[in-house]
Amino acid sequence: MNNIIEEIKNAKENYVKEAGKDIDIPPVVFIEKGGKLLASIVAPEVDKVKGLNIVALSKIGFDPDCITLAFDAKIYCSSKIEQFEQSSEEDKIKFQEEVSNKFPKGLSDPNISEEDKKLIKDCLFTCKVDRQGEIEVDMVVYEYKNGNLSWVESDKNMDMFKKLEGFIPDSMKGIMTQVDFLTKIVPALKGVQEKINSGSEKDRFIAARAIMSVCVSQGCKVSDYYSKEHPEWIDFEGRTKDFLEKFVSKFFPKEALDCFSKVVKDFPVDSIESEICKILRKNPYWSPQNLRNEESYVQFAKIFKEVCCDPSVTDVSAMAAVLGEKGFKRVRVWNGDQSEYFGEGTINGEVEVYFCKMPDGEILSESNPEVPMKNIPEGGKLVKLMNPKIILDDGKVVYGCQTWWEEI
Repeated sequence: MNNIIEEIKNAKENYVKEAGKDIDIPPVVFIEKGGKLLASIVAPEVDKVKGLNIVALSKIGFDPDCITLAFDAKIYCSSKIEQFEQSSEEDKIKFQEEVSNKFPKGLSDPNISEEDKKLIKDCLFTCKVDRQGEIEVDMVVYEYKNGNLSWVESDKNMDMFKKLEGFIPDSMKGIMTQVDFLTKIVPALKGVQEKINSGSEKDRFIAARAIMSVCVSQGCKVSDYYSKEHPEWIDFEGRTKDFLEKFVSKFFPKEALDCFSKVVKDFPVDSIESEICKILRKNPYWSPQNLRNEESYVQFAKIFKEVCCDPSVTDVSAMAAVLGEKGFKRVRVWNGDQSEYFGEGTINGEVEVYFCKMPDGEILSESNPEVPMKNIPEGGKLVKLMNPKIILDDGKVVYGCQTWWEEI
């Protein structure tokens, strides 16, 4: 577990450094099989239950030898703990009752005395469970003072915490050992699990990648080491074709599809990211307004390369889900009275538009409604509002106030 502890410590240090203050890190799940680390998955937020959900998904997809869940926690240390292992069950119960009475609302209780606060320690808690249900718990205590994070060497009294029982260890043990643990929660998973377990190694590999893609689509951060061991099982040509036809053609105009396809065909792998960035900078209207910046271009180009060329977890469905949440929305568009079909397009967010409303209900505007009308007819009233801006697949720009449209 030492390598995992070092990795989680590095993650904690990076989170604190980036935030400029002590913040809890989201739960991280480490999946191991055959003595190798296959993947690590960071939950989308600080929520231990979400960490357990990832553990459950990983059990289905990876059929791992062991799984480790790591997260920020607090522990309560007392002089009474020194003899805890030799205490009778009655003494242990009394001690637990004493702690419950002292912290009725938990360790975040604002009424905790200064003396007791000194006994509360911050730590990184790691719980590792194998196929047989053997549990290995470890804790790394840390202190955050004056903007600096420091690791505190554990003393002998910390060993007793490694035998802790509770919701997290018990749940992980159930996930790893009980065949029907997950199917009790989601019966439909029974057939899925059986099919994966009875399949070939390649089938299990594909299942693991599918699980990682689900995690990506849910906002998790995934470090995929498994795929890099088996590039022969990834159909890059098929992935690229699927990506361009089903994703790029869905979110971008045809002109973009032609340009991106040409990059994949004509440029070496190492040049793909920079070439995609060049295209996006040159054609900013292809991207929604909130994604028209260098950071978004670089991120898209990186994912583009991963999908087409690298043995990575990212796939078309995961990328569509992530970018779809950021502003891509596909629509069908007609003229105002629906007598003419303009085709499909992408909403590029909402912009300020100006139009003139006449007494008889007629609506007038400049050809580009983002520009205020200069000559207002007599009786007309200039109106300003936020309106969808739509880029049709042929490159033409229209606005919601000028058309009739519906989501695809």
